[in-house]
Amino acid sequence: MLHELSRNRIPVHVVELLIREYEHVQDQHIASKEKTERLNELEREIKNCDAQIYLSQKPGGVAGAILGCIHLYYGLGWNSVEVANEIMPGLHPMWVHQVLYKLNHNAEAFLS
Repeated sequence: MLHELSRNRIPVHVVELLIREYEHVQDQHIASKEKTERLNELEREIKNCDAQIYLSQKPGGVAGAILGCIHLYYGLGWNSVEVANEIMPGLHPMWVHQVLYKLNHNAEAFLS
């Protein structure tokens, strides 16, 4: 597991620190807005690491996921929710929007 994480460019210590901090904050016996916000932030970070690991292990890796995104969205006319679920169940549709935006932005800059 540790070898796989480092091969996928996710520093192991980062994932371990996120999980440890999440457990620490969760174990605090106080209810506060700050605690809830921090737990939500940590959940997002852990989900991002999980998605990065998952996408890097797919055939074609992240590049294959991006190509799949382009094909499904532009080629087949799927919406971002359908594309995200096809690439990785649970992947947020905003990932699709971000990928397509960055590709379009870079293409415009390259062609101008």
